[in-house]
Amino acid sequence: MGVAVFGLSVPLSAIMITVGEAHITQNTLFVGMALLCGFTFPPAMLPDPLRWLGEALPLTSGLRALRDAALHHAPVGAVLPDLLICAGLGAVYLAAGLRLLGPAERIAVQRGGAA
Repeated sequence: MGVAVFGLSVPLSAIMITVGEAHITQNTLFVGMALLCGFTFPPAMLPDPLRWLGEALPLTSGLRALRDAALHHAPVGAVLPDLLICAGLGAVYLAAGLRLLGPAERIAVQRGGAA
């Protein structure tokens, strides 16, 4: 789960640096993630396109694994596929975020120099 959170935080940082506004951007994205990932209510209640979008976020599989382990006492083997998906998606988001961070910093420096 830590890989997912850290992996998502890096592209989120790049977005906040590019936009130049942290609180509104962060809160908007967190609300969207809470709705799509199954934190607020079960993803099965979402329309299919939103459910697919939620599955693209590592927190969805991480929360599913956590819920199965805590509520249903599922063994590690049963939640391992969700944990692997969570770690894999987190790594993909981390790689994308690291790639976006440099250009985001250049935009922020240019914006700061022009202000």
